Amino acid sequence: MKQGFQLEDVQTQIKNVVVDYERTTTDRLAFLREQAAIARKLGVAKNTIEAQTFSAQNGMVANVKTDTPFYLRGFEAIEKEIELIESRDDKGAFTSGLVELEQKKRALEQDKTLQRVEKNKEFLDALVELEKKVRQLEQDKTLERAEALFADTPVMRADDFSAVLMTVAATEFESKSKRMLMLAMAVVLGGLVGTVYVLIANAMRKRNEQMA
Repeated sequence: MKQGFQLEDVQTQIKNVVVDYERTTTDRLAFLREQAAIARKLGVAKNTIEAQTFSAQNGMVANVKTDTPFYLRGFEAIEKEIELIESRDDKGAFTSGLVELEQKKRALEQDKTLQRVEKNKEFLDALVELEKKVRQLEQDKTLERAEALFADTPVMRADDFSAVLMTVAATEFESKSKRMLMLAMAVVLGGLVGTVYVLIANAMRKRNEQMA
């Protein structure tokens, strides 16, 4: 949010300096047109401002009187300045303070602090998840329990276990089926049921005869 607010403030400042340039340029053109009109009225075409020159160690130095009326520069120079101002394509090159503000705006837009914080957060979150998994693995007793169970099997007890090689094809199987015993029991049980049925049938027949 702070970065966004700063960027918004810089953008506002850029708009302000552009507006200030337009106002300053308008005022400047109005002044120049006024001075050019005066110079034309007086017939001052060339610069008539007196300048005193004197030699110095590094060259010539001019001392211009600053209280001299501006129209004495001549309408030719003044109107040329008006023409140049009106023909400017890149107004930003003449806007005071615009370069510094654009540099500040570019620095804010290219600031990757927030993106780096987000990436760092993602890395830290991933690291926390990995640490959780490591902790779960360290606290997992499954392997330890499996080793304990395996240690209690005959394989680990040499006195009760011996390794063998079994060939299934050469193995003889002995059947211990009780089919014959079951058949004999079925015959005996069938005979008993038949005998009981006969006895009951004879008893009912004799009873019917007596009642008749």
